[in-house]
Amino acid sequence: MARQSTNSAFTVRRFIPLAPISREKMQEVVNMLSQQDAVIDAHINKRERLRAAYDASRIGMRDIETLLDAIGVARDPSLWSRLKLSWFRMTDENARDNARAGTGACCNRPPIVPHNRGSRK
Repeated sequence: MARQSTNSAFTVRRFIPLAPISREKMQEVVNMLSQQDAVIDAHINKRERLRAAYDASRIGMRDIETLLDAIGVARDPSLWSRLKLSWFRMTDENARDNARAGTGACCNRPPIVPHNRGSRK
């Protein structure tokens, strides 16, 4: 399958905290993620944690969580993991919004400051 080019400015690398699952199920997750065009790399590291690199302008943590839900894989329920996933969601959505926004700011000129040459009443 030919992959679309990725925008390296939006490439992120994440450890995705999952609830304990079998090695076979973890490999199924890696295979499923690897099939996504925007995913650059997905693998299980030495500590048997899921690591993924992807183009956040095209796929985000919400999309990955939807894929994980589809194959029945839960995330780690700890407070730290929930906070981390929430942070990933927010930064991925910001990356996607920034990638879709036009170039530059809405106005490239600074605001005009009115000069009061003295007030006469």
